[in-house]
Amino acid sequence: MSLVVYIQLVILLSTPKNISVFNDGAFLKTWKEIKKLLKNKRGRRPKWYDFLKDNIVLNPSTNRLQFTTQPDNMSPDLGFPRPKIIKCNNHSIPCKNQWAAFWSPRVSCIVYGKILEKSHFPGDSPKVYLEHHIPFVDMSNPNHNLTPHSRSNLLTPCTGCDLHDSFYVGDVRPKCIISYLSNFTITLHVNIYKKDNNQFNNIFIVHKSDSELRADTFRDFKIRTDPSFRNRVITLQSNTPCSYIPSIVNHRLVNGLLLPSDIFNEFYILINNLASFTNLEF
Repeated sequence: MSLVVYIQLVILLSTPKNISVFNDGAFLKTWKEIKKLLKNKRGRRPKWYDFLKDNIVLNPSTNRLQFTTQPDNMSPDLGFPRPKIIKCNNHSIPCKNQWAAFWSPRVSCIVYGKILEKSHFPGDSPKVYLEHHIPFVDMSNPNHNLTPHSRSNLLTPCTGCDLHDSFYVGDVRPKCIISYLSNFTITLHVNIYKKDNNQFNNIFIVHKSDSELRADTFRDFKIRTDPSFRNRVITLQSNTPCSYIPSIVNHRLVNGLLLPSDIFNEFYILINNLASFTNLEF
């Protein structure tokens, strides 16, 4: 019996039902986090938790696992483009000019990265290894009249942060490397930022606004992790359009402010529900 299968049996037989002991399938939750989910919060820390901590945690300071715990690595089809999955083998495959993003619950924000390698090891889920990139503000041509949605989405390499996976053994030039489940990321269209101040070619432009990608990645994360949110999205997609028909001006305004489309569709439903209330009292 492999270690992965044995660990899965320990988790199945020892942990309480409907309680997840992992974050993103890649980190072991602290016992304090798990205890908050339990009905009975009394008693000492169980031995099965110490066993998991001693045998599958790679980095004790971050509780990073030696392998992921979602073998199928499937995400609901939301129409988002995903990185292509490579065939299962014992080697990682280098990549060029491929980018991806995902919503990280650890930092409650979108995370951007340039894909350096892909892996699909036996007994593990397909992964991408990303060089972390962070937002860049071009101060050489400031325009304070631009909204976040209309401002260019610029990125530059991260020089190091808490998201870095210290066990990565590939290219040592990048300062911040993140590994993540491939099907939990969304691919991006990114190019070199062709401006005079980009003399080192380390500034990149994303062909989609940061606000829209934040909405996309957060919605992708919520549908995978929140059953009520997932059911609401499915209901919205199956229902007929609401009876409220906005004017062309209002439609353009809401469409421009709230992205993606299912978010402002839900907003219209709220408008329709409140349409009969003509007076407000405080």
